[in-house]
Amino acid sequence: MSTKKPTVYAFIDSQNLNLGIQNAGWKLDFAKFRLYLRNKYGVDKAYLFIGQLAGNELLYDRLQDMGYHLILKPTTQYTANGKVTVKGNVDAELVLYAAAKVYDRYDKAILVSGDGDFMCLADYLEEKGKLAHIFVPNKNYSQLLGKFLPCIVRTDLLKHSLEYKKDQRRRSVETLGLSGHGDAKSIAKQRQNVKRETRRGLEEGESIKTDSGEPESSGPEGIYNNSIPEDVQKVKQDWAGVKHFDSEKWASLDTENQMGNIGSEVGRALKAKQQGNLENLQGAFRRGLDLIDITAQLWASEKKPMLESLLNARARFLELVLTDKLDPKLEKYFTDFAVAARMRQFV
Repeated sequence: MSTKKPTVYAFIDSQNLNLGIQNAGWKLDFAKFRLYLRNKYGVDKAYLFIGQLAGNELLYDRLQDMGYHLILKPTTQYTANGKVTVKGNVDAELVLYAAAKVYDRYDKAILVSGDGDFMCLADYLEEKGKLAHIFVPNKNYSQLLGKFLPCIVRTDLLKHSLEYKKDQRRRSVETLGLSGHGDAKSIAKQRQNVKRETRRGLEEGESIKTDSGEPESSGPEGIYNNSIPEDVQKVKQDWAGVKHFDSEKWASLDTENQMGNIGSEVGRALKAKQQGNLENLQGAFRRGLDLIDITAQLWASEKKPMLESLLNARARFLELVLTDKLDPKLEKYFTDFAVAARMRQFV
């Protein structure tokens, strides 16, 4: 009796992988990596989460030709201390795909990231019996992933198999399954309609560029509730346009208003989860996580003592979204700040 081959999906944090390998002193060949995942681990689909920037359209085409399913996240441009930065975060999108959108379509998952923010996702997949491996880019991965040591694969130790070498000739067994190469199955993905704005050339192994070095996220409308003072509304208008987030304006808000706004999205996300409304959950989860990350960056630069508390709340937020757990204390944690901000209006 033949045993059915498990369906294996890979979920790849492209920026973490790319920069981690560069820090190890070499350049990753993404075509080789996709083939390695297929040949060694039987990966049927490899989701690559990457920030979307104008001018990278040829790169996206190449990656799709290599067999990746691209999940493009719009980047957010913001200003801090007069400097314009393109910033983003694919955490929310990767978690949503692995734990919700395609969860029922695979038997085993391979996570590719050394980021400790995915510890909750790894916990969830392990609990469900779906965690196969965690590929980390190098030895400097988060200690939070140390508990999964039996599942860890060090990508930097695979240099002999995965390093990009210019003008290399691939053997026939390392084809992408394209016609004429003799492979029975093609892993090359049908290209999405990506608008070309440049005709810049690109080598297969060229580093993925996202201007700031990090992919990422958009902020749709509805971020703030009606209790927020009018002088904050410019922030909402800036982010509603997606292209520009006024980080300086956000930084000018006091802690109570920042946390109150974050709490609005956290509350919306958890309420949508209880109602089984996946669409609302996805939107609020993305916005909440993005606001937490932007605030954490600002607080880190200011060395605010509350930073650790915020990061703990972030981890708890991820855990509650991924599991069946309920924790009214998390919402109250943020709500108390919103109440304080509202009370101050009447003082």
